[in-house]
Amino acid sequence: MSVASPARQNFIERIESVRDAVQQPWLIDGPLGDAVHNRRAGLLRNSLMVVAFTSLEDFLRNRTSELLNHISRTVVGFSQLPNKLRTSATIGAVRSGLFQATLASKTGSDPIALIQGVAESVASTMKGALQLSPYSLGYTGSNVTVDEVYSILAALNINDPWTEMSDFAARCGFGSLPLKQAYETLQINRNTAAHDVRASIQPNDLTSFSNEALAIAMSFDLVASRAARLLNEGNSALLTAKNKLQSSIAIRFIDESAGKYREKPEKASRAVKVSSDVEEAWRLAIGRSTSTHEAVVLRGSKGLPVDWYSCDVA
Repeated sequence: MSVASPARQNFIERIESVRDAVQQPWLIDGPLGDAVHNRRAGLLRNSLMVVAFTSLEDFLRNRTSELLNHISRTVVGFSQLPNKLRTSATIGAVRSGLFQATLASKTGSDPIALIQGVAESVASTMKGALQLSPYSLGYTGSNVTVDEVYSILAALNINDPWTEMSDFAARCGFGSLPLKQAYETLQINRNTAAHDVRASIQPNDLTSFSNEALAIAMSFDLVASRAARLLNEGNSALLTAKNKLQSSIAIRFIDESAGKYREKPEKASRAVKVSSDVEEAWRLAIGRSTSTHEAVVLRGSKGLPVDWYSCDVA
């Protein structure tokens, strides 16, 4: 496992659990005459779709919080950060904080402590050690919409975010999957499963979710991590204008095949290392990628990514 980011590790584990659950007999319809089993299986599949999409939303928010924490240690002053990020870290954080505090009060959590934390972070943008609030990005509503994903990356001065994500995912083996439309479809399936009593999520819907959610999470993480590192370092090009970044991210693959793990740079025709142990393969690939800030992507036996690691912001 790639480890490092807790948000990434938790998401990968949840996706693995969804994939495992889909194979279990209690999630698969039986004969038409077994009505009790089939109703139970359908209810469980609908519930799993809701939980699975929540896992994707949680990842997008939690990984963004990790990256905001990294940007907080930037070598430049707050006033030099991109305007959208500064607005999000102040006005946006206050608005989102108030919304989340209202939700917190309804669930028995402490809304005052939440608001105090937001206020402390906003105050840090004026003096003292900068600490961007986790509520700066990704928390404008109760759910993470397709527009919110766009806004998170746009605040990091990434140009045309959804196209950047789709292009990066294609390089990793997901083909020409338009991620914006994929996210919208996943959210529709989630809402249908949660609110429509006639909903009937099927096992193949959950399998498709696992692949598409991983493509979205991986491309979001690796593109956003590149932006976060550059902002942390005070990169003048990204501080002052929107940039397309995905093409600048070199990829080092670990491909599983016949029980072996073959490490190969994106455009290489031959493996530079073949390991029999996946943990060794991770360690060696990350070691060779750290100084060049490459992305390391583990692909399973079917050629699709199953895990990844950012050498921009681990």
